[in-house]
Amino acid sequence: MFKSLFLCLIAHLIMLTIAHADSPYAVQSVGTTSVGSEIGDYDYDTSGNRVNKTIAGDTTNNQTTEYGLIGKVSSISQNGLKSSIKHGPDGRRYLRVDSHADDNANNK
Repeated sequence: MFKSLFLCLIAHLIMLTIAHADSPYAVQSVGTTSVGSEIGDYDYDTSGNRVNKTIAGDTTNNQTTEYGLIGKVSSISQNGLKSSIKHGPDGRRYLRVDSHADDNANNK
């Protein structure tokens, strides 16, 4: 289950961070058309990487993403779960550690 959640999070990360934060094409928020109320909010760092996704009224889908020195994802946190990702000097991923709320860790 966690593997499919992680893949879903990565897919969202790729789709939403293609555009630079200052770009008119970057997703800033998601709203409804009836009243215009905001149901989701996205925050970006100065490099244009999405760092936070907040869904109003649903704390289980809020997500925080951190990036390392080479600009690659170093961790993704959501709903008490965290995936930490290590990259080598060539930029390739060599380790992913999935941590759960109960502090058990599974290396993949």
